[in-house]
Amino acid sequence: MSDKNANRLALKRLKHQSLTKIVAAMVSGAKSKRDIQAATGMAWGTCSEHINFLRRAGVVVPEEGVESTVQPGPKAISFKFVDDAHLVMGIEIAPTHISTSILNLGGQPIASSEYKLPEPPTSETIIDTIYEQFMDSLQTSRISEDSIECLTLSLTGALDRENLIWIKSPKFVSLNKVNFSSLYRCLPRLNMLKIEHDVIARATSVCHRYQIQSDSYAFLHVSDGLGLAVWNEGRFYVGSRGLAGEIGHIPFSSHTLLCGDKCFCGQEACVESRLSTKGLLRTARQISGRQIVSVNDLEQVLDAHQLNTLGEEFRKLLVHVTVILVNLFDPNMVIVGGEALSPWFESLQREFPDELRSRSWMSGPQDILWYEEQQSNTATGANMAVLPEVRHYVLKQLTADGTSLNRDASA
Repeated sequence: MSDKNANRLALKRLKHQSLTKIVAAMVSGAKSKRDIQAATGMAWGTCSEHINFLRRAGVVVPEEGVESTVQPGPKAISFKFVDDAHLVMGIEIAPTHISTSILNLGGQPIASSEYKLPEPPTSETIIDTIYEQFMDSLQTSRISEDSIECLTLSLTGALDRENLIWIKSPKFVSLNKVNFSSLYRCLPRLNMLKIEHDVIARATSVCHRYQIQSDSYAFLHVSDGLGLAVWNEGRFYVGSRGLAGEIGHIPFSSHTLLCGDKCFCGQEACVESRLSTKGLLRTARQISGRQIVSVNDLEQVLDAHQLNTLGEEFRKLLVHVTVILVNLFDPNMVIVGGEALSPWFESLQREFPDELRSRSWMSGPQDILWYEEQQSNTATGANMAVLPEVRHYVLKQLTADGTSLNRDASA
């Protein structure tokens, strides 16, 4: 490589690094040039130069002046990420509906929608269903197709993320080895397409909502199944085949009053057949002799003794599972929630932590956080999970296209 080419590459790398610092500062809340310059440590001229580049590139735009958070003084021009370009769309696919969420590069919400499905999608209909919802969301929010950089699908079950294949899911019995690569043909303007497990999307959503920045946590979601996401040193652990987190398929053959059933995976005694809304409702129907379709009905159908007995069995099995994951992964924090917890949400917060720590190796996790299922959004979480990669992609494209910084651009 010639010295000239080497110098050009070095300048591009330096430019990319500087732009990355500015974007990271804005994502963290810096708005004015003064605030961004203080957050990045750049010289004023260099910082101003790069912000002007981002303006010309259509990544940021000025907004009304705000007081600097660094020092008192007159109002200064502040900046925000654009709302009509470099956007990400997350789509949650559920048996009864499809939800969408659109965010800009800074993670601010732009639009959201929900489409009710007349029937669960099949392998033959899923691509058309996603395409229709993608286009409908754009039309409703008046956003052009060119504005979407990345589409991320939040899915349940087994995924091959690298090859964009939805292997199978207990919620969609008519889906088998769906390859989403064909969406690139349907959406030729799309630059990135990702698929993500819904529990990782949910964990990302909850952590964003509560501004959790722990470098090590285990996220346990107990709903109609049992999902686990483990975050450590800046990334989720997904395993050699991308199938890590299936804690619900740990065999459990010990005595419990919770009624199990043969699992979708074909194995007997999977723990999530008991520790889930399905297990709770199955047990409640056996106890009461009545048809119960929702955990919200348990308090109305069961008497106090029955409800308390069911809650104790649920807590014991939840502690058993959580002790396993704590001893395996040693997280700083455990985050627990989901619809199955709702009948005993307050009592679990009182009794569960001490019991978990007393049974875990070396007293268990430092912190335990609780969330309710409605406080999470997997479509938004799918977006948040992919945003760092999208930002890197956008800035890399901008620094590779030959565009140069203009020192004479207006401040």
